[in-house]
Amino acid sequence: TLRLASRVSNTLRAGTPTCSLEKTLACPVIFVRVPEPDLPKLLARMEKVAVSWKGKVLVLCDSAGDSSTLKGFEVRGVHAATVGVLDTGGNNDAIQFVVEGHSRAVAAIHRVLRLPRITTLRIAKGEKKRFWRAIEIMEYMLPLAIAAEQELRAAGLPSASPLLMQLEQ
Repeated sequence: TLRLASRVSNTLRAGTPTCSLEKTLACPVIFVRVPEPDLPKLLARMEKVAVSWKGKVLVLCDSAGDSSTLKGFEVRGVHAATVGVLDTGGNNDAIQFVVEGHSRAVAAIHRVLRLPRITTLRIAKGEKKRFWRAIEIMEYMLPLAIAAEQELRAAGLPSASPLLMQLEQ
């Protein structure tokens, strides 16, 4: 909605929210955030608008797909990327974003997100699904590793490190 776009642009101190697709596509840097089921239809509408795409930056926000979702735009000269929030589990008040895509688009994201308490984590282009799979695996492994360390200490080992080194071999 325009109200949400206005709130985001005010928070970031960047951009101008519009209701018009044509006005939006006239901008050099375009951030797109829509519900996932609506994304294919919006991208199809965007592709039909007569606009010069060469050199534009197109960023998908909070999308399950990676920048390859925008390959139809990339062949027209668009620098594509994705950005999403990495949930840090409420451990601090900092916000961390995961960024993936073309280097020019990533640079544009960094310029917009240059705010206090915001950091970005860049992953390789096209590796977003692999990254989130690894995060999901770590969410299961970390509690198990902590529990194993506690059990080994309770069994008399000062640290699990020597045992872990043997397991790695």
